[in-house]
Amino acid sequence: GIPNNITVQLGNGDGTFQAGISSVAPASVEITVGDYNHDGKMDVATNNVFSIGVMLGNGDGTFQTAVVYPVGANAADLKSADLNHDGFTDLVTSSGGYGGTSQVLLNDGTGVFPTTKNVSIPALGQHVEVGDLNNDGNLDLLEIGIGSTGFFLGQGDGTYKYNGEIASTFGTDAIIADFNNDGKTDIAISNSGATLGSGKLEIYLGDGTGTFITPTSFVSTTGSPTAAADFNLIEEGDRVMVCVSGGKDSYGLLDILLKLQARAPIRFELIAVNLDQKQPGFPEHILPEYLKTLGIEFHIETQDTYSIVKKVIAEGKTMCSLCSRLRRGVLYRVADELKITKIALGHHRDDMLQTFFLNMFFGGKLKAMPPKLVSDDGGHIVIRPLANVAEKDLTRWAEHRQFPIIPCTLCGSQENLQRQQIGNMLREWEKKDPGRIKSMFTALHNVIPSHLMDARHHDFKNIHITGTPSEDGDKVFDEEDFSPSSLPALQVVTL
Repeated sequence: GIPNNITVQLGNGDGTFQAGISSVAPASVEITVGDYNHDGKMDVATNNVFSIGVMLGNGDGTFQTAVVYPVGANAADLKSADLNHDGFTDLVTSSGGYGGTSQVLLNDGTGVFPTTKNVSIPALGQHVEVGDLNNDGNLDLLEIGIGSTGFFLGQGDGTYKYNGEIASTFGTDAIIADFNNDGKTDIAISNSGATLGSGKLEIYLGDGTGTFITPTSFVSTTGSPTAAADFNLIEEGDRVMVCVSGGKDSYGLLDILLKLQARAPIRFELIAVNLDQKQPGFPEHILPEYLKTLGIEFHIETQDTYSIVKKVIAEGKTMCSLCSRLRRGVLYRVADELKITKIALGHHRDDMLQTFFLNMFFGGKLKAMPPKLVSDDGGHIVIRPLANVAEKDLTRWAEHRQFPIIPCTLCGSQENLQRQQIGNMLREWEKKDPGRIKSMFTALHNVIPSHLMDARHHDFKNIHITGTPSEDGDKVFDEEDFSPSSLPALQVVTL
């Protein structure tokens, strides 16, 4: 199989860190730390939805081979705490499933967890927090998820009693603390709302018995823009086919969607799909091995489109167009067979800008890649969740996650492709004027049809005087001010 890693960067004491030290670890979506075997060395535990891996520390930033404990499906979160008053650090997972079960793993003091106690969760628990909710000295559980946040009072022995819930929350995270200095435990829940991207922060004040009153304060939160939220890319009950080629972009897409799936206020399925086009030297074992470590449903479709492309396209000519058409047809068929509702592609911000300039320079159209569209055959919805993500960030993320990258030998070796030329042009612009790419991408969100020349999108023939000032009105005699101060998208950040 393909190993995953935990990387530790030791601090220098001045806010800087040494180079990372990596230890092989099970595939994971969450990590927690504690001294599980009481040797004075920090240990780690990870979870990958279906199991927990415990790695005892060596005291130098490296860890021993993981001991794996199976847990219930969709354990989306993991916390460390002494849950039964024996002085040993235990583990608890969130349920992650509708009407699921949260697991409490009790430590025997040697870093081994032989006892598991189940906590029945009536709702979807995507996140778990530990704290004393009723001030009795026992650690309690807060299960935050879709539709409700549940309270479970600890009995002091690693077992828990259900104590009600708060309805109509779509929580993704929470903090347990005394927010009004009355000596009683309160909670703050990050509520993402009923749809992706909408939400607020809710503060619930406790009465000291584990009961919490209706929130008295709401703090609106906007956060950074995401394509998933802005364009409603993924909806309740979707079955999303993630197209994985083995390149950095598709790996990053799958990685991000898995994390979104674990935290989102809606339920959706992910199916990774790869098309093996029988390119010479294609390492067909890499993707299946990697996907198995993630525990995700996947499908490898084998179709020899390479031979067709080589037969039809003359040597030295661009193969991308025909290859793309053949690949598209196969993937649409697979989507039908797998009963897919959305097809997710890994195109990023730079791809969208390159497409915009390709269409303008060579196609005579103002057209880019949309984040969401109906396919050309009219039978599928295609989404691009990475629409707002810069390619350089995906490159850095791939290096950090150490994805097993598969190079493209069919089209990647072809020089002087128009897309490559446009990409080089954009990078040169960005080098000379930092922030230009961000400004151009912002322009794709701010289209003013009345200031273009397409009569299909603006009724120029029937324009008449309104007598009402308009922000979009033409100033006619005034020169436009394009100084950096007038372009909020142009920001240079020095790190």
